[in-house]
Amino acid sequence: MKSSSVEQPPVSSEAAEGARAEQRPRLGRGSALGKWLLPVGVILVVLCIWQAAVAIFGLKPYFIPSPTLIARTFWDNAATIGDNTVPTVLQALTGFAIGNALAVVLSIWFVHVRPARRALYPLA
Repeated sequence: MKSSSVEQPPVSSEAAEGARAEQRPRLGRGSALGKWLLPVGVILVVLCIWQAAVAIFGLKPYFIPSPTLIARTFWDNAATIGDNTVPTVLQALTGFAIGNALAVVLSIWFVHVRPARRALYPLA
């Protein structure tokens, strides 16, 4: 009986390096830290530039408030903002629901009523 031995192809150095790289912890694009680090860093840089521009150019708060002034105002008015959050969200969701319901009804009317379709299709 002849034993059949399957010859393994030689492993390239690129494939070997790729296999070793998969075993190392990554801080690049694929890692959780890498996914958050760049966006957070960019946001912090933009906020710092914004704060510096307001301070350097002496911009008035009614024109463009600084990030620190915005944060302080939110902090000082947290109770009022909290009290008004639920009614505002409910009103926004109600408007969203009414708008979508109206859109569905009008689209059904538009599709099934030929004179409406002929009159309004050029506008649509």
